[in-house]
Amino acid sequence: DAIRFFSGTQLKDYGGVGGLKTIDVRSMGTNHTAIMLDGVPLDNVQNGQVDLGKYALDNLSSISLYNNQNSQVFQPARAFASSASIYLTSRMPALDSSHPQVAHLTLKTGSFGLSSPSAYYATRLSGIWRMRVNGGALFSQGDYPFTYSNSVYDTTLHRENGDVQSYHAGLGLEGDFKDSSQLSLSIYGFRRQMGLPGAIFSNRFTNQERQDENNYFIQANYLRPIGQRDQLKLLFKYNYDYLRYSNPGIQKLYITEADTLQGPLTNHYRQRSFYGSLANMYAITAFWRADFSADLTYDRLQTDLYGFPRPSRWTAYFAAASQLELGQWQVAGNILSTMVRDRIEAGPGAPDKNEWTPSLSLSWKPFIHSDLKIRGFYKRIFRMPTFNDLYYTQLGETNLKPEYTAQYDLGATYIKSLQGIWQSVLLQADVYYNQVRNKIVAIPTTSLFRWQMANLGLVHIRGLDLTVKTALAFNDWQLTAGLQYTYQKAEDYTDAQTLTYKNQLPYIPVHSGSLVLDAAYRKFSLKYSFLYDGERYSQSYNSLVNYVPAWYTHDLAVLYKCRINKNQQAIILLSVDNLLDQDYDVIVNYPMPGRNFKIGVTLQL
Repeated sequence: DAIRFFSGTQLKDYGGVGGLKTIDVRSMGTNHTAIMLDGVPLDNVQNGQVDLGKYALDNLSSISLYNNQNSQVFQPARAFASSASIYLTSRMPALDSSHPQVAHLTLKTGSFGLSSPSAYYATRLSGIWRMRVNGGALFSQGDYPFTYSNSVYDTTLHRENGDVQSYHAGLGLEGDFKDSSQLSLSIYGFRRQMGLPGAIFSNRFTNQERQDENNYFIQANYLRPIGQRDQLKLLFKYNYDYLRYSNPGIQKLYITEADTLQGPLTNHYRQRSFYGSLANMYAITAFWRADFSADLTYDRLQTDLYGFPRPSRWTAYFAAASQLELGQWQVAGNILSTMVRDRIEAGPGAPDKNEWTPSLSLSWKPFIHSDLKIRGFYKRIFRMPTFNDLYYTQLGETNLKPEYTAQYDLGATYIKSLQGIWQSVLLQADVYYNQVRNKIVAIPTTSLFRWQMANLGLVHIRGLDLTVKTALAFNDWQLTAGLQYTYQKAEDYTDAQTLTYKNQLPYIPVHSGSLVLDAAYRKFSLKYSFLYDGERYSQSYNSLVNYVPAWYTHDLAVLYKCRINKNQQAIILLSVDNLLDQDYDVIVNYPMPGRNFKIGVTLQL
């Protein structure tokens, strides 16, 4: 819900509270967007898609999107290895002797059996250590009504098998030491059991698939200054993912040493990964900094799928980066080396990969006393095929080439702080051109049951992003407004002899945008948001059969703050999503909820 208001992004939502939610930035594909939590990557080597629904907002202080990468050169090499990046930052309040601890208790309930309690607690353990603890749960029946049409009649049905139960808990420790070094440690656990409601087609409205998943990780971040100019950063992470998929509607043969048995289809997937990083930044002069970083990742996937080779992957990243400030100019660049080694238990694995990819960004402030800044960047990067792309039974292709992207961007930003009623204004515009080569797609062979992965694509992406934000204040009123618009032509240039040549990519609208208004008066706040996704196509061939109409939603929320005593207050939130009860699909045949309500109460202790 937060990320969908960034310009140039498409949030793919497969319906319901528990449905898969992934992000696609500037049409380069979900797998080209890195998700970083407190500077450490979140990965899924099996299919390359990080499910954003696993990470609760109650433990985050900020969400940032970078179409290139974080402008800071002092970061792990892995942070340079994606076309776009989303940075999630955990919340740790500023605690002192007058406010040694903070606690929040929240309870939300709403339509379709929604119930979501959560708690957050942060305290200062000593002069050095701070601790945060958070946890929560989410329950929903997911049985929202939707309208189904078969071109003869319309009927209202209820989504089935959309129930979800999820739990999350986290522990964080942060220490600030006398030698100016810092250490942070995070432990996070997530569990979810849910039904997969499936697609609606051919008068089929039910689905029996179920999914049970666990995710646990521990990560550490250590920062230490060395002298006056040198800084060292160490990162470590261990991650474990378990997924159980079942479909009682399909029978499967289980072959054992004693007998051959038959039962409902059930598959288990287990991912384990280790990640380590070392980064060293040196200040050559007051305006010139250089960084060298090296990362090593080990991933292993185990499953009980017949014929699956149980692959493992070693990935090493080496990055040299530099940042230079010369008066009104800022220049930053890096060169990244990536080495990948796959190993499988039986048969040939994918060939070893060794790639070098550069990036360069410029920023210029043309007038000393003006708030105008002109910027641009070039970046070339690639993504490795996932384990599913390479090794999935009767689907994978071990000779797949990586996908390559080339990005060109030119933009301008104007930020002005004003006096009086009109307090601030922000204007931002970007024009960009991206290329994606060796696009990985699945194509059928002699049987629809057997598919093969192949490199087929050349995609040209041309776009424009516009953002306007402003803030006003008078008497006891504070008003803010934000408008975002994206124009995007993402076209297939693979083969001029095919019907899909110069066709728009599936699910990429040419026009999209959002409007957010916020009006606050003393203890009350009113928030309104409008989202628009233009006309799209569900397939590569842009025909009327594959045409998907535009959709838009209006959301409204009212917030009231009530002080209980000097140190405690309550916040009451009432929201109405999809205010006009629009029928729409983000993905065809996956109907989204209509008008729905939520009410929440937060106690800040």
